[in-house]
Amino acid sequence: MDASLRNLLRALARGADGVFAVDAEYRITFWSEAAEAILGYSRQEVLGRPCYEVLQGRDGEGAVWCQQNCPVVCRLRAGKAVAPYDIQTRRRDGRAVWLNVSIVPVPQGSGLPYTPVHLFRDITARKAKERLADQVRALVAQASETEQEGEAPSPAPLTPREWQVLSLLAQGYHPDAIAKGFGVARVTVRNHVQRILSKLGVHSRSEAIAWFYRRRLGFAGRSPSLLPP
Repeated sequence: MDASLRNLLRALARGADGVFAVDAEYRITFWSEAAEAILGYSRQEVLGRPCYEVLQGRDGEGAVWCQQNCPVVCRLRAGKAVAPYDIQTRRRDGRAVWLNVSIVPVPQGSGLPYTPVHLFRDITARKAKERLADQVRALVAQASETEQEGEAPSPAPLTPREWQVLSLLAQGYHPDAIAKGFGVARVTVRNHVQRILSKLGVHSRSEAIAWFYRRRLGFAGRSPSLLPP
């Protein structure tokens, strides 16, 4: 690796994104501290190993994305641009994470027209919210059909605090984050959630959130901040 590429990589590594570079054989030649923090692998563990072996990334359909004949590198070899993409992988400790990856094609060395420099960031929380939104949309549609058939239940009234908890759940907050925001024990919020589910006659947080969005809680035209300062 020549000095100019190394200097560029060091500059990129000062940011929050994970950074790694590979050679013509897909072997990792650079691994930043942020990359280690995001995925848990130390530089010593990954240098010289094929990137597809370390990441084992898959796309949203579960199909293998990271492989020896990498579609990204193939596009770079053909002189084509590569758009940012999402992959699911696992940290060293086995925890699943979603990454958004961007490619910076550096025009030099390693037997390639461009040295593929990968920048990636953890988007696991965003993906979780997207999945929740999909579930809520499906449940809203299902509940609307039920209402049209005259089978909608009449829920028991919620307390003001239960409304607050439900609203925050609908905004994508995890119960543990809500507990921290209110300054109460986690079990307190979890008990609130259980009472909400029971009163609404639903079986999951997703169904409760769907109920919230269908009713809109009378908040049309305003967005109250319910999380304590």
